[in-house]
Amino acid sequence: MDESGDHPRNDLIAIQGLAAGCIVGIFDWERAVSQKVVIDLELPCDARRASQNDRIEDTLDYKRISKSVISFVEQSRFYLVETLAENIASFCINKFRVKHIKVRVSKPGALRGAENVSVTVFREISDYLPDAATTVYLSIGSNIDPERNIGEAIRLLQESFFVNEVSQIYETLPYGAANQPKYWNLIMELRTELSETELKDQLLHLENHLGRIRSEDKFASRNIDIDILIFGKHWHTGSASEESSLVDRAFILVPLAEIRPDLIEPGTGSTIQEHLASKAFAEEPVRRLGDWAEVCSGAVQKVSRS
Repeated sequence: MDESGDHPRNDLIAIQGLAAGCIVGIFDWERAVSQKVVIDLELPCDARRASQNDRIEDTLDYKRISKSVISFVEQSRFYLVETLAENIASFCINKFRVKHIKVRVSKPGALRGAENVSVTVFREISDYLPDAATTVYLSIGSNIDPERNIGEAIRLLQESFFVNEVSQIYETLPYGAANQPKYWNLIMELRTELSETELKDQLLHLENHLGRIRSEDKFASRNIDIDILIFGKHWHTGSASEESSLVDRAFILVPLAEIRPDLIEPGTGSTIQEHLASKAFAEEPVRRLGDWAEVCSGAVQKVSRS
């Protein structure tokens, strides 16, 4: 976020002039009588995806946001407008999982000779995440109806976690097996307060919700596969029988290098970008398909119209 609070690469939804009444002020009479405040909000959204799919599920429901904010404000009893603005920002980020927000709270008639007094705050997810929150990198893949399953998996993860980055989708050959459809793969970076075991359980539940069928063949085709690659400082290397590391697999290394090229792999001390530059992956061709919201939009439209 720059000094003006703008994120030029993000689409925004603006809610302006949202009026509510609440107890706010330091004087005795202000503690006894509800005061009018006017709230302006700017929140990031993916207007491109929503415009392609024409579904409310693919954008922020600003009617729901407005009603929730009014309810929150009307129950508040802060002394300072600054405190009210801060708490509205925290409320919206935590409830609606937005990455950042601009909140302006105005109190008309608060100052003699002035029409209005207002406080504006700019906040991001990182301002409210506890120190204990862990950065996690997930690998998400599918070679059974990937357009539908990957899109739905990302949407559900975004509803449950603070998602920082999502790579583009890459088409790769099936790992460890032949005579299968090609996989679609991507990497997601998120932050969570869950332990690694708790996160694994939640991801397992999500896979089951999407219809994942498990078999003894670990290389079998699958409609969705969500694996924890890196949990904090813990880098996974697969099962004990596998000697290859994450940086030896094209379907992991290429999308990871896209979103975090400077991430240092602890085993060698080299960055992800350096690992990528040193490998040819001639036997593991990778084809970039594009941004997930665009690549998966067709399946989302089919679901919404069925």
